[in-house]
Amino acid sequence: MPKIRVMVVDDTITQLSVAREILKQTYEVLPVTSGVKALQALERMEETPNLLLLDISMPDISGFEVMSRMRQNEKLRDIPIVLLSGHDEADKRAEGFALGAVAFLQKPYAPSELLAIVESHCKISGNS
Repeated sequence: MPKIRVMVVDDTITQLSVAREILKQTYEVLPVTSGVKALQALERMEETPNLLLLDISMPDISGFEVMSRMRQNEKLRDIPIVLLSGHDEADKRAEGFALGAVAFLQKPYAPSELLAIVESHCKISGNS
C-alpha cells in the first residue's frame, strides 16, 4: 500500500526539516520552500498530495493566496489544508477557516500534535 503523501510548504528550511523528521516514518513527505513553488508542483503532479501543511507567512505569496488559488482549481480544490503559523491570531485563524482550512497549528508545535492532526485529517478524508 503506498504511503499517504503530505506536502509541507514553509519558507523556513528548519521548519521543513522538523516536519519531515516527524512525518517521514509514516508518510511520504513532499517539502516545498514557497507558495509559488507549491502551486507549480501541485499543477505538475499526476497524483496530488493527500494533505497540505501550509505556512501562512511566506515572502513570495501568502498561504492564504495559495489556498485561494487552489480553491479556484478543480484539480486542487479538495486537498485538505492545515495552516501553520508562528502567530496565534484569531483573525488569521478565522480567515484561514473561511478559505477552507481544516485545522490551524501554531509553531512551534509538539511532534505528537502534528502527527495527531495529520492522522485525523487523513482519516476524515478517507486517505488512511
